[in-house]
Amino acid sequence: MLTYNFPKSKKMPPKSIFVKDRIFEIAARTLFCGLVFLSFSLFSETVPEDIERVRLLADKALEDNNLPLAIKYNKQLRGLVKDPKQTVDIALTLISLLLDAGEDSEASGNIKEFEKLFEQQVASTPQIRARLEYFKGILCLRSENYDEAISRLKSLIEPYALTDSDFNCRAIFALSMTYAAIEDWASAVNYAKKMESEGAGTRWEEAGKSLSSSFMMMSENPSFPDFKAPDDPEKLELSDVVRLFACGSKDAAYSAYKSLKADKRKSNPASFHSLFILSGLSLNQRDIDGAALFIEGAMNLAPQEILKRKLIVLSAELSEIKGDFNSAIESYKKFLADASPRERPDEIRLKYASALRRAGRNEEALLEYDKVIRTADAKLSLRSACESVSLLIALKNYAKADEIVRTAVALDAPDARGRAALLSAEISFAKEEWLKAADLFAKLANDFPEYRERGLLGEIKAYYSAGNYEKTISLVEKDKGVFLSSEVLQDAFFINAMAMKKLGKKREASLIFLSFSEKYPNSPLASQGIFEAAKISLEEGEYKDGAEKFALLYSKYPDSALAANALYRKIYCGYLSGDLKQTENDITLITAKYPRSEYSAFALIWLADMNKNAGKDEEAEKIYPKILKEYPDFKELAAEALYELAVLSRKKGETQKALSLLDELSEKFPEQSHCSEGYFLRGDILSGNSEYEKAIPFFMKASVKRPGSLLAVASFGRLGDCYFALSPNDPSNLVKAADYYRKVLDSPLAPIDIREQAMFKFGRCEEKLGDYGAALAKYRELIYNYEADWDRGLKRDALWLSKSGDSAIKIYLEKGNEDGLEMSEKLYSKLLDMGVDTIKQMRQNIDALREKIKNGRKK
Repeated sequence: MLTYNFPKSKKMPPKSIFVKDRIFEIAARTLFCGLVFLSFSLFSETVPEDIERVRLLADKALEDNNLPLAIKYNKQLRGLVKDPKQTVDIALTLISLLLDAGEDSEASGNIKEFEKLFEQQVASTPQIRARLEYFKGILCLRSENYDEAISRLKSLIEPYALTDSDFNCRAIFALSMTYAAIEDWASAVNYAKKMESEGAGTRWEEAGKSLSSSFMMMSENPSFPDFKAPDDPEKLELSDVVRLFACGSKDAAYSAYKSLKADKRKSNPASFHSLFILSGLSLNQRDIDGAALFIEGAMNLAPQEILKRKLIVLSAELSEIKGDFNSAIESYKKFLADASPRERPDEIRLKYASALRRAGRNEEALLEYDKVIRTADAKLSLRSACESVSLLIALKNYAKADEIVRTAVALDAPDARGRAALLSAEISFAKEEWLKAADLFAKLANDFPEYRERGLLGEIKAYYSAGNYEKTISLVEKDKGVFLSSEVLQDAFFINAMAMKKLGKKREASLIFLSFSEKYPNSPLASQGIFEAAKISLEEGEYKDGAEKFALLYSKYPDSALAANALYRKIYCGYLSGDLKQTENDITLITAKYPRSEYSAFALIWLADMNKNAGKDEEAEKIYPKILKEYPDFKELAAEALYELAVLSRKKGETQKALSLLDELSEKFPEQSHCSEGYFLRGDILSGNSEYEKAIPFFMKASVKRPGSLLAVASFGRLGDCYFALSPNDPSNLVKAADYYRKVLDSPLAPIDIREQAMFKFGRCEEKLGDYGAALAKYRELIYNYEADWDRGLKRDALWLSKSGDSAIKIYLEKGNEDGLEMSEKLYSKLLDMGVDTIKQMRQNIDALREKIKNGRKK
């Protein structure tokens, strides 16, 4: 089996979807399209008509590249033809066709049979010996016996006097592909160039050019000068496409490939191989357009079904990159349905399981992982076990994960015990058994030198997660000389800073974070380091410094995942520091630079709020429609925009427009929190128009949608108000109103001013129902609460105190006796002492009662 390994070049992203040992396979059988040798003047003598007919059928099948039929008719010819010379030619042709069709076992048997039947011809005819040696070299290549394949193929071209140039190019082609199979790219390129030279003026020249450029791209440090393809489409070749792609002119490569004549692609023996390599490199670089284009081209050129099946796998991987996991899954299933052992189905099944996992089809993924563990070789089984344990950890199925670890230990793979020890530590870590995990990671570092760094880092992370930050810092200090991998050292460095921050040493932590980003500017954590330092400044109220650090992150890493977040937080810092002009500029910048980011939508909300707070309602009103238009997918923000527009419309007196906007809010965003606020606003509008019965359902909806919230508390208060307003026509509504005021008083969320309002209104309900004692109890409770806070030096608005005092004094006065008069006097004095001047209006009433009682005594 011929394999290609696609190493990561400097142009490729550091964490491709393809793992480091990513291998693309190209079956060696693809070398032999058109291999059939007809160089011995087949059927030079007169043959019967039925033989001629079979020969014509064989030729027709070969022209159509219908290998099964070509083999069938050549087998018939072998039985019909009696002439020894013709029999030799047919037998060699049949061997060639069998190799083309991938029938290696039958081809090998035919070679042995040929050598026995035609021993004399083999001994006396160098051309026949050369072809048999070539066939054997191809079989060695197929069986991955590369050393013998190289030896046999080299013997044919150094030089073989009685073979022609076309045959030599075939042998050189096969030799170049063999070196590619063992990833000796320099030798592969050299023989491709030799083919180019040997086949000058023929199709092999172009094959050598395209193949040498393709193989050069596979080398460790490919280097190509800028290249321009011919302007004349007639002169355009596949090698030009490869060169354009290699030197980074991808768009030009795509355009050139689309302009390439179909007959030129078909006539180049290396077309399939070059397109396969371009497909693989495009996938590795996550170049979706290029991969799709080249995979389709290779599919059209694949001479055999087995090669098309390999392209199905590449198509599946392309679907995964695009995020279309269901299509990838179907492609993998299609491949696995008829996969033969030589196609290494276990490797594809592992990819299939990974795709299922990424699609969220976890139970199916676990079943496929299990199949690989049970059927694959030890190395692949171990990989599958590791992926399976990782998934089980994510699913918190720790018992099953432990079971798989025990299976992994028993595998006959060199790394099995170390991997199992690592997985056991990771399971304990996931279970939040921090100290046990720390011990297991420490043991891993001690028992398995190859995992020492990972073990030490795991121990540090475990102690950090356990909240033992002092131990974390001491371990980092102790082990930092051990960490040889810069990535591991960076992780430890970063955790050390996080531990410092947790211990409250924020200044020191900030310096370490900044030092980290300066020392490791290319680390994936570099931007995070600046971000953490900036957050510390923000948390400490150093808004200007925080803004500067967030700006530094944005300027140094504008394409990082944190850039938009940093710019948004810079806006926050600017707002808090009072630099509103800069805040507006930053909002303009973030929406221009990151137009699809959620942070841009949040920034626009900020801008609208700033305008509202500044009394610029018209400016705010222009921003909300923009949020609705450009950020409809961010439902929370779109709902807020609709709600705020409704608020502004209501404020302007455009009640019908406000209600229409609230309709749209409940229609489009029924699950968003602002929909509940919209219900409250609608109830407020309706109750403001004295439409209390219509308002009640919306206040109820608001309370039901947001149970246990301050909005629900406010809704209870408004429901009490509505029922109280309806009570003149139906006194039973006073009971309902009192129940809702009681709900407000029972809620621990209710602020003191809301509680006092509910308490007063509860008292009014009792008073209206004629239960003056209950009413007085509520009024007096409110007064006592206010007085207690007054005595502690806490002063607040006295509105509900004044109303309660006024109502209580009236009830006492209505008693018309000396007890009532005494209580009225006490309350009056108490309220005056607390600064309630409005109570003075009751002085005349109190005096009137005193005078009345006094006159009554005289009588």
